[in-house]
Amino acid sequence: MHGWTQRLVMLGLMALTLQLGSCFFGDAPLEGELCTNTCRFEGDGDCDDGGPGADYGFCALGTDCRDCGPRVPEPEPEPGPGPGPDPGPDPDPFPEPEPWQPPELGPGELCTNTCRYAGDRQCDDGGPASQFGLCEFGTDCEDCGVRVEGDDTVCEPRCPEGYCGQDGCGGVCPGCDEGELGDDEAGLRVIVGEHPGESSVRKVCFYRDGESTPFRVMTRSAVTVSRIASVYAEYARVPASPDLRVAHLAWEDANDESDEGCDASLASAVSEEGLVPGEYHTLVVTAYAQSAGEECATHSEVEGCGFYPASSQTSGSTAACPAPGAMLVRDGQRVDGSYQAGWRVVNVTANAEIIAASSEDNLWNRYASLYTAQGAAEAQVYTTLAYTSTMRVCPSYVLCEPGVDDQHHMEAVAACTRGEASWLLAELNHGRLSAPDQATTIYVFGDAGRLNATGDGVIGQDISLVVANDVRDGALP
Repeated sequence: MHGWTQRLVMLGLMALTLQLGSCFFGDAPLEGELCTNTCRFEGDGDCDDGGPGADYGFCALGTDCRDCGPRVPEPEPEPGPGPGPDPGPDPDPFPEPEPWQPPELGPGELCTNTCRYAGDRQCDDGGPASQFGLCEFGTDCEDCGVRVEGDDTVCEPRCPEGYCGQDGCGGVCPGCDEGELGDDEAGLRVIVGEHPGESSVRKVCFYRDGESTPFRVMTRSAVTVSRIASVYAEYARVPASPDLRVAHLAWEDANDESDEGCDASLASAVSEEGLVPGEYHTLVVTAYAQSAGEECATHSEVEGCGFYPASSQTSGSTAACPAPGAMLVRDGQRVDGSYQAGWRVVNVTANAEIIAASSEDNLWNRYASLYTAQGAAEAQVYTTLAYTSTMRVCPSYVLCEPGVDDQHHMEAVAACTRGEASWLLAELNHGRLSAPDQATTIYVFGDAGRLNATGDGVIGQDISLVVANDVRDGALP
């Protein structure tokens, strides 16, 4: 028993831990060595003090003596020649965008930002060319632009068969009126991800094994047009299918859901269980456009290093970065038949098999790529709610660099969890992380950057976080 499951068990043994105090079962520590058991995870079989050879960096050096053994204090740094000229603050890798300014309006023009979803890079006012109809006409000016009162442009509702959600014109598609999923139905949505700011469209063709004609086609644009994007709990009703196979291809027309271009010979399985009756699912599609010479590094001797961002320090083997792919994820986690609140992180970066995410200083979890067996299994599990609405994404992949030892890796990720910009890949501040009645997935798309030339930070990171509202039955949105 390891990881977070064991952590929960250890909390139940806290009273015994306090009684054991600073005991260490082994040779007595020498004078000057650090050896206490005040770490809240002491005695769990994993070394948690962040020192050399540690499994985790949850506690201070020398406070998990039962698992790590005595530690030697880090020496005080020798005094230097004195401070040099102040170079000024480090540049912010994630500068705040300039605030939106309303334009001057003419007679009959509408432009306010009172829509609750204003500024999410998706037009939500139900007018022409809007993605959603969640707000009143003219109240999402930042995303929709200036509207004209009484505009006679006809808005064509977009409601694929069985789809539950907004029709793009201020209404709701009829699929939302059909109640719970039937015994032979499943809920399905598609999320397409790219590098931030890149626009692309993927046509996705769904097949049953042995069939040459798709039973459903969905065409979707990439949602990663900004660094933070939202996806709503809007699913299409589709036939449940345990032998699901999927083919996807680049397409130009996001409204074309014909089977033109679909090729059953290119379809492949996207999960072991397929579309489960009565459950909701998300098909995650990556559409990264990679140059012919683009390569990742590989260090197969280290777990989680099948591919990682190559840096100027990288020596050894290289491998192709993952090609555009698709993987099915089941949404929502049931306990006693009811969906539970919680959140999870899904790693779909273009070049890092392993990343870390944290909602608390010096604490983190590692997440394998969705396109690995480990990552696919991790993506089915929601963690407990955080006590904060902040989450940071960190470069756990630095452990793959041959010149980076365990201590350097732990120090780098711990610094990221504390918000140090030199190691930070991305940061999310969102109330859903601590909401007691919501289920949420944070998809991490984009470029995970690479270790810089001096080994004291990462550069080149270009991440988009997609906050997905999962499932829609019961009390959960």
